[in-house]
Amino acid sequence: SIDIPDSGAVGGDMDVSGGEVWFTKANSTGTSLWRYDIAADQFTEFPVLFDQGPADVVVDSAGDPWFTAPNDHSVNHLDPGSGQVTSFDVPDGLSPWDIAIATDGQIWFTSRFTPQGVGRLDPATGVVSTFLTPSNPGPQGIAASPDGSVWFSQTTKGNIARIDNTGTITEAKTIKGSEPFGIVVAPNGDPWYTMMFADKVATLQLR
Repeated sequence: SIDIPDSGAVGGDMDVSGGEVWFTKANSTGTSLWRYDIAADQFTEFPVLFDQGPADVVVDSAGDPWFTAPNDHSVNHLDPGSGQVTSFDVPDGLSPWDIAIATDGQIWFTSRFTPQGVGRLDPATGVVSTFLTPSNPGPQGIAASPDGSVWFSQTTKGNIARIDNTGTITEAKTIKGSEPFGIVVAPNGDPWYTMMFADKVATLQLR
């Protein structure tokens, strides 16, 4: 483990880009992103001044982090050079939580316990589109797939689902008592995810 200087409590999510690790500080006093340079063994803190701090972070192809701020109902971009944050408000009172970047550069996010449970931000235009997730299934984790779509976990429904750029959602089989939570997609396109209630790791084999 590596000690974080003057960090307080750190409990957020993280992403890796090249030799840099980005993570969020998601506690009641944490309003910052952190960057750890592996080669230099150096930490840099970026204050972002959001209520109760950012939740999840992902790094784009340029090395810039994007993060969600659920209590501020926004998706945000940090310029590491200047420290400037650009915020994009989401409609319908959504609270973005987990975040992913699709292969085309679009920013996707989940908003748990809201009917429009999945959203997409076009970083070039700032336009946010939301997509209805039937039966309010509690979307949580989200991850990009090599084919341009994204997969997300549906905690209360007990399955995972795929959404493409047209907004078409395709659901996997429901498993009672599983509560899927975190999710990633392997290079071959198969999603892997955690089942919090079942205490298992599962995969959906597409081929």
